[in-house]
Parts: sequence; C-alpha cells; structure tokens
Amino acid sequence: MPPPPFRALFLPLLALALPAFAIAHPNPARFQSALEAMRTADAENPPPAGAVFLLGSSILAQWTEAPDHLAPLPVSNRAVGGSLTEDMVAGFDTFIGPHTPAVVVYYCGSNDLKRGVPVETAFAHFVAFDQRLRAERPETILVYISSMKSPDRRDWWERVDHYNTLVRDHLAAYPNRHYFDFHPAVHDSAGEPRAELFQPDELHLLPPAYEGIGEILRPFLSGLLETQM
Repeated sequence: MPPPPFRALFLPLLALALPAFAIAHPNPARFQSALEAMRTADAENPPPAGAVFLLGSSILAQWTEAPDHLAPLPVSNRAVGGSLTEDMVAGFDTFIGPHTPAVVVYYCGSNDLKRGVPVETAFAHFVAFDQRLRAERPETILVYISSMKSPDRRDWWERVDHYNTLVRDHLAAYPNRHYFDFHPAVHDSAGEPRAELFQPDELHLLPPAYEGIGEILRPFLSGLLETQM
C-alpha cells in the first residue's frame, strides 16, 4: 500500500500544536484551477532542469518580467496571488512536482499576517515546506525573500519583523538556505517605503521596483549557484 500523502500526515500533527484557524482556513480548493493550469502547462512545456522557481504570493506572481530581470538564469514563475503559507505546503506536489529546481525563491507570509494568522503558525508552515524540500530535493537551494514592510501594512510591521527573524534564524541552521532582504530595493535609507515604487493600493509593486529587485537578486543568485558548481 502506498504511503499516505504528505498533507495527510502533516496536518494532524500540526493541528496538535497550532491554532485551529490555520488548519480550517482558507479552503485549499480555491486554488485548484490555478494548480491544474500549472500542471497542464508543465506537461506541455516543463521548466528546464536547474531553473529558478519563484514561489509564493502576489508579490512574486506579479513579477511578470522576472525572466528578463534575472537573465541569463532560467526562471519559472510559479507564484499564485493570495497564497498563504499553508498553501505552499498543500500545493507542494504541484509547485515542485517532479522537477529539480536549482533554486526556490520563496515569498509568502505577509497575507497570513494581515489575516491575523499567528506569526508562529505562519513560521511553522514555512518550516514544514522547508523540511519537505530538504527531504525530497536536498541539492535545491532555498532563498527566502523577506516579508515586506509595505505602506498599507504599517500597523503590522512589528509582526513582519518577528516573522522574518524566526525564518532567518531557522535558515541559518541549514546548508543551502539563505535569507534575502529586498527592502533596500523598495525602501529609502531611513527605512521608509518609497511611495513611487508602490501601486495605489500601497502593497503591490510597480515595474521600477521589480527592476531594482532584479538588480540585487540576480547577482545574489548567480553567486550562490557558482559556489555549487
């Protein structure tokens, strides 16, 4: 008999330690059409081995020019707007699937914090994703992009810092795990968001912001890959 799916093993254990909110909400079925479309696209045109996978919520999903900004690195943007950290765990088999990415660039968690998910719960979901990635793709590098202190979420900045700190400390304990702070690309020298880089919703980014992120992320990723060659 085949072993039960990872989610079936993971959620009962997580339920013992985490608030019920994290298990019951949201309904994972809301992304089934997006995941099915991703599986169909993969079957027709699979990402190349050794690609950089962008995974997470809308901050990465809206980075449509990522292949150009990160060239010559091969990029597969697999982010889904509105994602929470538990969605990264539930969708692992589609996001990663049979593929062997060289790097997974992960941005997810800010939606959790805005919805009131406890910081520790979002962090536990991230750890669960990382544990599975390490177990199944031990050579894949994981780069966590810091959850952003955007203008619209100023009241949550302390929670954002807490979440980022928990993740950064976790990553420091493992090889091929890296924390990338992209605030220098979207904040000024005083640590304030640069209004001209944000959409009117004061959360999502405008094209010049992504250009700036690419300028600092591309050499960062290239350096990581060079050390593994």
